[in-house]
Amino acid sequence: MFTFKKKLPFMFILCFGISIMSPSVNAEEEQPKSVLDSIGGWFSQAAENTVGWTTQAWENTTGWVSDTASGAWDWASGAANEAWNWTTGAANDAWNWTIKTANGTWDGITGFFDPPSTEGTPSIVAEPEFPEGTLKMYLGYPVDKTGLNNGYHNVLDISKNDPHFGLSIGKFYVSGFTGVKSPDGEHFIFLKTLGDNVELHFELAQDIDMLGGDTAVTINQDIDGYDRQFGIAPTDFGRGTLIVQFTDYQNKTGEPQVYTDFLAAKASGTADTVISLNEEGDYEVALDYEICDQDGFDSYENYRIFFRFSIRNGNTMVFPFDSVTRSELRSMSITPNGFYLDLAK
Repeated sequence: MFTFKKKLPFMFILCFGISIMSPSVNAEEEQPKSVLDSIGGWFSQAAENTVGWTTQAWENTTGWVSDTASGAWDWASGAANEAWNWTTGAANDAWNWTIKTANGTWDGITGFFDPPSTEGTPSIVAEPEFPEGTLKMYLGYPVDKTGLNNGYHNVLDISKNDPHFGLSIGKFYVSGFTGVKSPDGEHFIFLKTLGDNVELHFELAQDIDMLGGDTAVTINQDIDGYDRQFGIAPTDFGRGTLIVQFTDYQNKTGEPQVYTDFLAAKASGTADTVISLNEEGDYEVALDYEICDQDGFDSYENYRIFFRFSIRNGNTMVFPFDSVTRSELRSMSITPNGFYLDLAK
């Protein structure tokens, strides 16, 4: 009996403990299921978020690619149009230049370059009439291209595209002499005798407002021109400047004589453009002028005509003159006033 009594409380306690612990066992069984459900929900939400993000990213990427492609197409289309327009314009310019060059052919008759765009008839002042048998000697060619704003100093080639190519602005000539000689074919010596009036003329061959008949090519006003050879400081040369320097028989060189706006004065026909050369000695002559070509865009070039010549007394003898009347004494002349001698220099 004693033993049974001791076991009963133990079994009771064991049964009671099991009954108490049963809910805990159930709870432990439920907890893993809850965790699994939570993990499954998280993965499900993450998957949904990933699908949504991927879908949005795809839509954004598709839109960006579409916009970029559209922008690139617009840019390429615009660039292609601009390139086509530029190519067309360049082709037109090249074609116009080719046509102008082709039309501007050497005619072989007048010696002038016949430009394509002509308007009106050139107006050139006529040279004065000379008595029959008057001697004239032309000087002052070829023309030198000097560049621009360098004192008319350089000598450059005149290419076929130059506005002065094949074009003669005019020629100088000397008149009023008795004879002429040239030991080397380049330097001319004019012989003058009593009664001769030696003069330097310029025969204008072009209308300075439309050289060669082309209204785009004109003689420009060189407002800051200067000449390095003659030491002419910068000044307003006008439309062509003539410079003449004289050295006498004693080899004394005088100051250069400057005639500004010479070509404009010559073209107007109202100014005296004839230079008297009655002194024996050596002469240096330069005509400096600037050409403006307005075909396409304004371009400027300087040009120069330069030459030398001499004047000598044609009689290598002594001249007797009446000391009062100062008339030359001829053969068998008698003078009560006495005479003086003029020696040829």
